[in-house]
Amino acid sequence: MKGLLCNTKKISPRISVAIALFILFAISLTPITVNAAGNTIKLTVKQSYSASSFSAAETFIYRLKPLDPDSPMPTGSTEEGYRFAISGITGVEVGPVTYSNQGIYYYELWQQIETEKANVIYDRSIYSIEVHVDESLNAYVIVKDKIGIKLSEIVFTNSRDTGGWVDPPTPTPPPIETPPPSESPPPTNPPVTEPPPVSPTPPETVDPTEELNDGRTPSGGATPDTDPDPDEEIIIDDGNPPGSGLEPDDGGDRPGVDSPRTGDDSRTTLDIALFAAGSLLVISALLILVLGKKKARQGD
Repeated sequence: MKGLLCNTKKISPRISVAIALFILFAISLTPITVNAAGNTIKLTVKQSYSASSFSAAETFIYRLKPLDPDSPMPTGSTEEGYRFAISGITGVEVGPVTYSNQGIYYYELWQQIETEKANVIYDRSIYSIEVHVDESLNAYVIVKDKIGIKLSEIVFTNSRDTGGWVDPPTPTPPPIETPPPSESPPPTNPPVTEPPPVSPTPPETVDPTEELNDGRTPSGGATPDTDPDPDEEIIIDDGNPPGSGLEPDDGGDRPGVDSPRTGDDSRTTLDIALFAAGSLLVISALLILVLGKKKARQGD
């Protein structure tokens, strides 16, 4: 015994590390049988959650899918795999699955979240399942997590976020108040009041015999003489001196020349006087201006 201990102490560190790695490798190859009976297996899948956060019959959906479409599957499977549900805190058996050929069959199992529930934190683990069938058609199962660690059971644990979450109440719209009908609703359009009829103003009656200020009748002619004197000489004023022999000037052929009319002589005389006074004022202003400039030059 003493010699054995002495030999053990002489083992190098490299050999010790190699022995440890071999032991770990051997353990990883050790199969875990999950309800295997010959060439038929059943997988036990468990569901867990806090009963205080969920109802006792909370239901969640799971799916088992083969990586090879030719791998055996439970009855009721489709191209999308085998879908099953678990209600409450319990476990179910998936299967049976029967194998007729030797080989290794690979599957994946996960929780299928079809409609997310409020405040639920789902277990999104994906389990890798290997079914090894030997020459004698004896099947055994190895279960691993996503990083390759071998597991002894399949458990999905869901939880609920209780961090003060409260489902908001559904708002109720306020009732629409309908005003009571009035006894006499006001008219939509005000009544139109027609203006009173306007009596036409009769036109003024002009007396044709009434003379205007210039001695003519309203029609423009001279006042007719109801009792002319046959011995009275009629003199026609043509604008030329008597005996000049010039043609009468009607004032219409030369622009700027107006024929004098009876009663305009006093106005013409006033115009000439105003023109002369204005001319004297202009000449006086020019003389004052010239004299002022001469005095300014003499002063310089």
